[in-house]
Amino acid sequence: MPTHYVMKEMPDLQGKGERVTYPQMVLLGQSSTRELAEYISLRSGFSPGMVEGIICELAEAMAHTMARGFSAKIDGIGTFTPGLVIGADKEREEADGDATHRNAQSIFVGKINFQAEKELVYKTNRHCTLRRAPEACPLLARIYCRTTVGDSTKTFGSTSFFSPSVRIAN
Repeated sequence: MPTHYVMKEMPDLQGKGERVTYPQMVLLGQSSTRELAEYISLRSGFSPGMVEGIICELAEAMAHTMARGFSAKIDGIGTFTPGLVIGADKEREEADGDATHRNAQSIFVGKINFQAEKELVYKTNRHCTLRRAPEACPLLARIYCRTTVGDSTKTFGSTSFFSPSVRIAN
């Protein structure tokens, strides 16, 4: 099954009248932790519950690590780095040395930045078959796939996993 994309137009911020377009993937939904755990379970032999528990513990360990001032790197996936923000009701600090300085109570972790490893980008591209979305239907409907592995059939919501061990049921 192909993954669709649409061509989007960038705003002309410089007012030159040039129309610049870029491709954007049409996302059909989002895989949940449970769906990812089921997929990993099918490939690894670990139970879905055990895999889901490990994923949840990974999130806790990453939060703990980043709160201590470290980035969190997961080989084959990428690096997560905490990003600080100033509270919405607080004024920004001026570069001038005489200006008011922000204290730690007005600064907090407000985002997590992610930089994917090249290996993850490569693998994603290798598994992806892109096709331009039909002009008549720019927003594709959610697709519910039933996949069959051995004798068991699983429904993965809007996600369909394509690997040698998973095939689409007829």
